[in-house]
Amino acid sequence: QVLKGVRGGTPPPARMAPPMPMSPSLSLQGICIEICDPAVPVALDAAEALAKHLKTAPVAELAATFDFSLAPIFSRLGEPDIPVSLLESLLSALTPLLDRVDICLIADARARRVFPLVMERLLALLERKDVLVAEDVAVAILCCAETALRRWYPVCDRGVELVRLQLGFLTHMAVQLIDRGHRDLRVRCALILAAVADVEDNADKLACFYPGVCTALVKLLIHGDFKLGSKVIVAACDAWRSWILRELDDASNARGADTAPLTLAGLFQNYNCKVASRSAVESSAASVAGTSPMSGCRSSPSSGLKLPNVNRDASWLREAVDRTTEALCAVLQAPQDQLVAMRVEKAGVRR
Repeated sequence: QVLKGVRGGTPPPARMAPPMPMSPSLSLQGICIEICDPAVPVALDAAEALAKHLKTAPVAELAATFDFSLAPIFSRLGEPDIPVSLLESLLSALTPLLDRVDICLIADARARRVFPLVMERLLALLERKDVLVAEDVAVAILCCAETALRRWYPVCDRGVELVRLQLGFLTHMAVQLIDRGHRDLRVRCALILAAVADVEDNADKLACFYPGVCTALVKLLIHGDFKLGSKVIVAACDAWRSWILRELDDASNARGADTAPLTLAGLFQNYNCKVASRSAVESSAASVAGTSPMSGCRSSPSSGLKLPNVNRDASWLREAVDRTTEALCAVLQAPQDQLVAMRVEKAGVRR
């Protein structure tokens, strides 16, 4: 029943994957029924058993029982008072299910609905303060969201406004969380930002997010707590690189560009002509976007609002290149002893 549609969508075709052998099916059926048990200890044991099964089951079996496994997880994740312990076990089951199943064995109409269904639950969880306090659970949510992004977003109907809102709200949450929390949470937020830029090949859709994402990453790279280690720095740089390539790539801007192709040498030449001192650089980097992060994109996907459309013309491109240039140079010249030492010691940071 869960996969019959998203917000009134049409039912999927009747084509089904091959059935499982009888004995595993009966065993899985009992586990899924117990997940829905109101007694938390029973549901917790069942969720852990399901997670163990999904991590080791044959791929063909996962496809044959995909709906059956997803339905109880989807149902319980929607409970407003679900205990954190049960939530973590359900996420540990959902992640391998989304990651290991062969999407080609899932009916196309059903596969298109998986991303918006899963994100509806995950984004609602990220809005809960009690969930964000438990940072390990927040990391598990973002890990599951990254899997959904990389595997199921490419096959969903990206023209639906709900999907665009979900993508924007996930980006917004990653921007908000990357500036706080422990190392794993910050790394996971950076991985989410990189995944968004990697899977969405339409630069116009991401243009309204670009200023907020750059602002968050630059602040992290200049003013972040470098005691957290090099993994955070590397993940942030990788994410920023993905966004620069998506938004400022020559191929993405061929229709509106009226300048020479974008190169690193050109960026620094442009920078040297405009900035006279380091203080000016740092001042401009603090307002890379010129607006607060995710301006106009702060509402939950359930609010019914639409994301703004950005006209990525030649004027927009010049402004984006100028601001990005200033931010790049500010990061490279940041007077952080720990960051400088990290560049010397860590090949990953230099890369």
